Amino acid sequence: MGFEFRLADRLKREIFEEKIENLEQTIDTDPTRPLVVVTGTTGNLGRQLINSLLNANWRVRGQFRSTIPKRSDVEWVHCDFADPNLPASSLDALVQDADTVINLAAATNNVSEMNVANVTNLDRLAQACVRQGVRYFGQASSMVVYGSPLTRTVDENAPLIELKHPLHKQYFAESYMREYAKSKIEGENVLAKYRSDMHIDIYRIAVAVGDDFLEDSLHWGRGRRMFSLYRNSHFIAPREVARAIIHLMSIPDTSLKGIETYNIAGSNAPTFAQFHKRSGRKTGPHIPFLFDFLKGAKTGKVFSRRLPMGAFRLDDRKLRETGFQHKS
Repeated sequence: MGFEFRLADRLKREIFEEKIENLEQTIDTDPTRPLVVVTGTTGNLGRQLINSLLNANWRVRGQFRSTIPKRSDVEWVHCDFADPNLPASSLDALVQDADTVINLAAATNNVSEMNVANVTNLDRLAQACVRQGVRYFGQASSMVVYGSPLTRTVDENAPLIELKHPLHKQYFAESYMREYAKSKIEGENVLAKYRSDMHIDIYRIAVAVGDDFLEDSLHWGRGRRMFSLYRNSHFIAPREVARAIIHLMSIPDTSLKGIETYNIAGSNAPTFAQFHKRSGRKTGPHIPFLFDFLKGAKTGKVFSRRLPMGAFRLDDRKLRETGFQHKS
């Protein structure tokens, strides 16, 4: 059975390699321009980051898992981070000659893939970066690592979920989200091992989705509006996240190594009620906190001072203190 899986993986890689060779590509190979490798390129944020990097005059190599993106000005490489047998040679080839690696690849919904994609192969990717002399490594983490916090304002020094204690008592969310948060914390811990080998920035990103995320709330039913309009949306446009990443990866001197963590969020992200008012809609009566408080008590099986997702804000002051300014 193991031989059959390895054979299937090899055949799949060969098929993708043939498809890539048949692409009509206009890849820039100018060695005087820095090369950045971006993983997770087919996601919402990945597509935006690639656009922004190309506009900023970077050469881009993009990783994909199952569907080859159509644009021809990116060097595409097939690499499946959910593959437990992903060859080290594939990771070396992915990051070879790169100045910078931005890792957006992650398993977000499939719990069975989270440990391999978000922890094991993240570790192996970092090892490949060290072997290949990568200067800067950017890791897309998430606001979920804070779980359900104890304070209304959450900066980078706020406590993370403690993995040695029951997750459901620290993060009042669906079980797959708790597992996702666990894998993201473990991923951050993995990268800390390489802080003396390259500069690492960890991005704890808020809700980086399209504008339709907010617009969909305009069509909520009366019941959902009553219990959900008070919530902070945590919305940040993917183009703003891409701008923040490019800003951060341009800061470190090539000789500097270490690790930094940044909340990438909008401190002024609207609540859903604020968005309704800005859109000219009446909000009607809504009940702050009550439903989420009771839901959290049911999930954690305890009444707790911890706040549900809609009742706190990420503090992005550290990001802004580097000189970054939001445009939208």
